[in-house]
Amino acid sequence: MQKRDFLLLILCFCSVSFFAQVDHQKMFDAYLKGDLSVWGEMLKEKQKNIQSLSEQELAEVINYQYGYIPWCLETKKTEQAALFLQHFESNLSLWEQKGGDRATIFAYRSGASAFHYKSSSSLSQAMASIKYVNKAFETDATNPIVLSLKGNIDFYKPAIFGGSKKEAMAYFSQSLAAFEQRNWTKNNWNYVATMLCLVQTYEKTNQKEKALNLAQKMLSEYPSFLYLKNEYYPLLLRKK
Repeated sequence: MQKRDFLLLILCFCSVSFFAQVDHQKMFDAYLKGDLSVWGEMLKEKQKNIQSLSEQELAEVINYQYGYIPWCLETKKTEQAALFLQHFESNLSLWEQKGGDRATIFAYRSGASAFHYKSSSSLSQAMASIKYVNKAFETDATNPIVLSLKGNIDFYKPAIFGGSKKEAMAYFSQSLAAFEQRNWTKNNWNYVATMLCLVQTYEKTNQKEKALNLAQKMLSEYPSFLYLKNEYYPLLLRKK
């Protein structure tokens, strides 16, 4: 093989590796196992060439960041969370420039404010999170990510400030239906996370049978969902 042909082969190989598609099955399996370190590795690589990604690829990266940052906060990886939150917010601006979905962008901005609040307990960040999720809902009340986030905020917001687990339950149910209608369920961590939120809402509203039935359905579909299998489902059984 001539040197020039060899160099072209190397360049072609680098190009394929450089723009490799995200392995969603691998990412989903990591989510079910509760170890998102593989997400972090993928996101670091994608961030190096973020400007070169298509609008769809950028949207996928942002969605994984949306799930990865709270995992970092939960596992006390505070420096990692802060770094990826910077990336998340700058990527949102880039996605907006590329014509990304407005309702989803508002929802992610709500999420970013919630992440800031979790780190700082700033009331202004909490209010910003509520403001953005309301904007998202006004923009598209059928968007499953918007509906799921709306449910989360209603679930955790104190009743004195308008929170309602009953409303949260309705939003989670609507979100799941919207995911299914759009056929956005395969290897989709957002869908499974929303289903788990609905189980938790059933539990907190003393609907234990509904919580158990949905948890059992989830385990039949996702038997490797370790948190549900090893921790939460046994807890529900003990409370029965």
